[in-house]
Amino acid sequence: ADVDLIVGRSLAAMQGAEFVDLQLGVHMAKEQVQQEEYLRQRYGAGGSRALKAALVEAIGAALAESRPGLRLVREKPEVLLLVDTLTLNVEVEIRPVFFYGRYRKLVRDLPQTRWPCRACRGRGKGCNSCAGSGLQYPNSVQDMIGKPLRELLDAEDTSFHGMGREDIDVRCLGRGRPFVIELKNPIRRNLDVEQAIELVNSSTDAQVEISDLRPSNRSEVVRIKQTQAEKSYTLRFKIEGEFDADGLEDNLQNLNGVTLEQRTPRRVSHRRADKVRKRKVLELVVKKIEEDEVELIVRCESGTYVKELVHSDEGRTTPSVAELIGAPCVVLSLDVEDVHAD
Repeated sequence: ADVDLIVGRSLAAMQGAEFVDLQLGVHMAKEQVQQEEYLRQRYGAGGSRALKAALVEAIGAALAESRPGLRLVREKPEVLLLVDTLTLNVEVEIRPVFFYGRYRKLVRDLPQTRWPCRACRGRGKGCNSCAGSGLQYPNSVQDMIGKPLRELLDAEDTSFHGMGREDIDVRCLGRGRPFVIELKNPIRRNLDVEQAIELVNSSTDAQVEISDLRPSNRSEVVRIKQTQAEKSYTLRFKIEGEFDADGLEDNLQNLNGVTLEQRTPRRVSHRRADKVRKRKVLELVVKKIEEDEVELIVRCESGTYVKELVHSDEGRTTPSVAELIGAPCVVLSLDVEDVHAD
């Protein structure tokens, strides 16, 4: 009778969830374990371990009969079912699903992930500053991609794992930046990726596009986070002061192949350790010079602070464009053209 009750509660808790692989766990109270051990010692019964195994087998068989195609697994389940034999309560944990893709960010002033409100830090119900949203910016790449996918899979929330991130005022063009999106507590697990790509791209008002969407896993999240991908940028800057126009291009070419020493920029010093990092400029091409404005294509190692490569951040990056031409420089625009990841 207890098995029937447990199975009934389990089926009700998992109702509507789409899954095949189930891991079943049984928790026995200390008093039950002691009682079973006493019986084993006195009468030679199988003990608590045997009882637990028999209970798992009975519950599993009944669940499999009610859900054809169900597989009981010991690792990497899609759903974890925990049974408390004392209270006969059940807990169901639906494991997240993951999808890999690439995104292109076609506008500026859009953060990659949710940015908590500076005033209330996203706590509670927000504040007047964020109109109750808890967010500094109303949209993000994470939510523009995640919201349609959440709706398709009836998921609770998302986590967004990008291969690095661009500044909020930087576009990400070319083939886009690799990412893995994690959908938490999804009722459905199977996704038509072509339909999903079309739905996301039609819902972002031409601000974000995705491609190459496919199923992924937690291991790929680790790979995405650890990959040190080279990046190519197009940047445009203005020279504010006197400079040698005839020797400008030659001065800029002196940065080709150099190793920069970059002390943590002031703009990120509140969240990054203050240290000097060495990063190499792999290739620099002067694309256009128009009086005091210059456009460059720069390919560099992962983690290079490209804006500081131009203006030097008051000498915290050396060498820099400003140092070589002997005049202050201001970055007008910056775009990621490619992330050389695969």
